[in-house]
Amino acid sequence: MKISSVAIVIIVIAVLAGGIIVTNVLNLWDKPPIDMSQIPATTPAGDNYDEAAAKPDFNTPFQPAEIRGTDTFAEISMMFNVPLDDLGTGFAIKSEPNWQDLKARELKAIYTNLPPDVKLETESVRAFISLYTGKAYNYSTSAYLLQPAVDILKLKAELTPEQVAYLDSHIYTPDTSVATGTADANKHTVTGETSFDTLLSWGIPADEIERAIQGEMPALNTFIRDYASQQGKDFLALISVLQELANQY
Repeated sequence: MKISSVAIVIIVIAVLAGGIIVTNVLNLWDKPPIDMSQIPATTPAGDNYDEAAAKPDFNTPFQPAEIRGTDTFAEISMMFNVPLDDLGTGFAIKSEPNWQDLKARELKAIYTNLPPDVKLETESVRAFISLYTGKAYNYSTSAYLLQPAVDILKLKAELTPEQVAYLDSHIYTPDTSVATGTADANKHTVTGETSFDTLLSWGIPADEIERAIQGEMPALNTFIRDYASQQGKDFLALISVLQELANQY
């Protein structure tokens, strides 16, 4: 009697399946043991919670010196595994529109009229990241931080007594009590969240604004930061030229 090739295939499959079923029933299937030590502790509860493993891993290939003025705070957060919220709170920028996309160098446009020996810009971000992550960086002694940034560092970073002393002597507190409207003081300060409607309300003619921005007036509720982004213009240069214009009114 001849057996067809199809029948042979069916018989082979049936024999293999039957063998697997029998070995499973008799617990003869050889399974490798599970190494529990290889399972990371990722939950904040339970007896196996590893507190050290739960801390952020700052072992990234980036160094504080590599932070550029054009890097956004969202990018810096990802580069160094530093919580974005800590950056936003530390530099008091969370009230700015789209603050995650704010560039490090744009701090210069937010914190203006600083004393000559005080800098609060890209170098301050490098110093903060260096101290937060423990990565070495010879930051400038003119790099200042805000009180919220100092508080975060003292709470979360492992600081030496020398670093604590540096922070305590390099806190900049913005002066919000400066009187405006005097002959010696600028009556208007242009920032990223100044709208074009605000510029007009200061008495600046529309044609002078258009001449300064080298373009047509956008929607009046547009913020200067958003306008710079939309038009591909240099934000700091735009702030500078508009501030010069505002000083005349």
